[in-house]
Amino acid sequence: TDIGQTRRALRLLAPFTSTPDECYFCLWEGYADAPLPPEVQHGRLVELPHRRYALLRGSLADIDAWEADLGGGQNIAPPAFVWPADHSWCFASDVDPHWAGIGAERAAVDALVGDPRLDVVPARPADPQPWYR
Repeated sequence: TDIGQTRRALRLLAPFTSTPDECYFCLWEGYADAPLPPEVQHGRLVELPHRRYALLRGSLADIDAWEADLGGGQNIAPPAFVWPADHSWCFASDVDPHWAGIGAERAAVDALVGDPRLDVVPARPADPQPWYR
């Protein structure tokens, strides 16, 4: 997913959290195009198998300044994970694939699916899941 699609999806998800001013963002530490500020480089990391991420905290609206704040005004990759403090939804986008998985209540999923500018399909756990080819 690119930052524009990520930003659009997160804006649609904003009404479905009671904590839009307290959100968490993870950015993969391996992106060469993300000149992370020193406080981020040496800050907390989220470690998962095969990946480490810089953990950022802020308002969901901070996604609007993602490139300015983290990329020095240059295009950079979108966050790999975003979730609000109330855990009402989670946006997850791996480093390599061109898709994101979003776990949320039905109304939030319906809002995403209903936006013609997003390419969104509901996933059902029992169905084969999309994968990068």
